Amino acid sequence: MQINWVSQTGRERAHNCDLACCCVAENLIVMGLVDAAESQKAQAFANHWAKTIVAAAYNTGFNPDSTGIVDILSKAQKIQRHSYLNEIASYCLVVVDRCSGEGIVLSAGDCLVGLAGASAHQDYDVKWINSPHTADVPLKALGEPTAATSDFQHLLTRSINAKRFTEPETNMFWISTGSKLILASDGYWRERESDTNTEFTNTTDDASCLTLTWRTQDLAINQKTDTANLLILPTE
Repeated sequence: MQINWVSQTGRERAHNCDLACCCVAENLIVMGLVDAAESQKAQAFANHWAKTIVAAAYNTGFNPDSTGIVDILSKAQKIQRHSYLNEIASYCLVVVDRCSGEGIVLSAGDCLVGLAGASAHQDYDVKWINSPHTADVPLKALGEPTAATSDFQHLLTRSINAKRFTEPETNMFWISTGSKLILASDGYWRERESDTNTEFTNTTDDASCLTLTWRTQDLAINQKTDTANLLILPTE
């Protein structure tokens, strides 16, 4: 297994508010990505929620039925107002069974999870598993032109926040040897989608991508980031 993490502060952002968290156990791998809206406590909130979702998945174990994880997240959200009343974030969570390669994605907001084949050109040829929960998506489905919906692409229709709990979208997938599993913040996938020649150091928004290459070898972790924003949770 190989995990790669790249993360860069956007040129219009004061701080990098993206954060990834991983937990690698004997029988499963859990990976989470949180993209918090910029605020005074955004980085602390991203850290808190990333650890919360990954720990919930690890303690629950792999199960195609996500009810157990969702129940834990719902309870965690209820006490969020005590420390993070005004914070809001997008997130995605992936749990993969190491024996079968079967996986589950839980997501709320505009972080995406996708698969790329072993022969894919870097991370551009990605088949996204989930969809962004933003206000422009239903408008596009109704036939509105992209230019008319661009102002709505950052308006989240699902998120994690203190006001109410929104149940995450759930999707299943299978990964095979050599394939890549990609978790991307919107600052990464949107700019790659619009222009694959965009320099990674010149993105408008914080841009982050967590990639798992599915192999039989021992785990290796590489990271290139301008912020200490990759957490590895220990297993018991």
